[in-house]
Amino acid sequence: MKISHTFRPTAVERQRDRRRAVKALGRPLRGTEEVHHFTRTQLVICPDRAYHALLHRLAYDWKMEHDPAFVDAEVARIEATTARIMRECELLHKLLNTLGVSDEIINAELTRGGFAPYVRPA
Repeated sequence: MKISHTFRPTAVERQRDRRRAVKALGRPLRGTEEVHHFTRTQLVICPDRAYHALLHRLAYDWKMEHDPAFVDAEVARIEATTARIMRECELLHKLLNTLGVSDEIINAELTRGGFAPYVRPA
């Protein structure tokens, strides 16, 4: 079974598909129910947000196992995000130093918060 799960509906499509779900059920959606867009034409009516999130997690996990292009894109996204966060950490560290906060205090606070001490890139 191939799971593509690349469809991202627009606001107009979401409203249209909620109406389709109501028609299919023969009743209004309950307050907790959500419509999951499996494909452009296939909808899943989820009982709540947790179930909807589970469908997204399962689709993600499946794609990580079976779709090399998706894995490559995900690795690139994570690397770009990591690089951005490291740049932001460096800027924050410089700002704190400019304000007179020592490296020892910064690292003590990081460690106290459960984070690894910050080490400046060489």
